[in-house]
Amino acid sequence: MASAFSRFGALEECHAVVAADSGQCRGYGFVTFRRHSASRRALLAAADASVVVDGRPVACQLASLGPTSPDRKLFVDNVPARADQGELRRLFSKFGEIEAGPLGADRATGEFRGYAIFFYKSPDGLTKALEQRKMMFDGCELHCRRAHKVNKGKHRIAAHADAEASAQSSGFFNAASPTVHVQPKKLALTSTTQTPLGSNRQVELMEHKDEETDIKEDSSKF
Repeated sequence: MASAFSRFGALEECHAVVAADSGQCRGYGFVTFRRHSASRRALLAAADASVVVDGRPVACQLASLGPTSPDRKLFVDNVPARADQGELRRLFSKFGEIEAGPLGADRATGEFRGYAIFFYKSPDGLTKALEQRKMMFDGCELHCRRAHKVNKGKHRIAAHADAEASAQSSGFFNAASPTVHVQPKKLALTSTTQTPLGSNRQVELMEHKDEETDIKEDSSKF
């Protein structure tokens, strides 16, 4: 997936979303471009069916974050740079089923940048995690807070995290958003029936730059 889109510009992050129980791809992933111009090039190329993922051309469109959904996003501060993602996920899975995460690791090095974001399947998972607030992991005290969007902040978290949860829950898309929705084009034109989406054919793309809205931890005292 990364090789299919890196030709349009530098990638900030690229990953496929997998099911926690089976480890199989859930049919989509996320790519974060460093520049808006890269996503525009990807859109134009996809319009000509020249973007191919896993042997199939994909169609792209900008996607909105969708309607407001129940709060399920957890911000975890003070994450060690070399934290094991599997162990970190297992730690937070005790509060509820995790839909995505941990997000926040640097794509080039695989190291965390001091934080991680989790998306729970239900708001109950977030609620239980917030009740814990602080916990020890790999010798560091992790701080759990509710994630929300702000205009400026100390932590610049890639906005794909917010888009990911919304895209999974709502499926609502709008060209006003920097998020790009990508799905396979039909290869066979002999039938008017829409071909079902394959298990690893759909990806979500998103771009961000410093001027874009960021996400950071809730600054309330506890």
